[in-house]
Amino acid sequence: MTERKTVKINRDNYNKLMDLKELNGYKSLNETLDNILPSGSVHNTEFTCEHPAFEITDNMVSWNDLKKSKVNTSWKSNDDNECAVVIFKDHYGALVRFQFGDNFSVNYFHFLD
Repeated sequence: MTERKTVKINRDNYNKLMDLKELNGYKSLNETLDNILPSGSVHNTEFTCEHPAFEITDNMVSWNDLKKSKVNTSWKSNDDNECAVVIFKDHYGALVRFQFGDNFSVNYFHFLD
């Protein structure tokens, strides 16, 4: 059995679709839509979301942001309790110093491309 869904179409678009139906000799509105919509629009789409390079509280820093950053670029939490600062960067990667309260750590992030 075919799955049915209801779609609201405004009057102007409906009239344009009916004109296309008549012009091309299609038998129904569904046949018109099947022929004018690209095949990609009627299939599910999958995509991959890049994970952030790191996160300071709710502030996610993307790999792209890290690649575009310069030495001394910093990201802070809203309460200034957490901080990340780029202390070295070249085209191979970046060395970032993290401060969480009174604790410090350093991480190296290697760029793959």
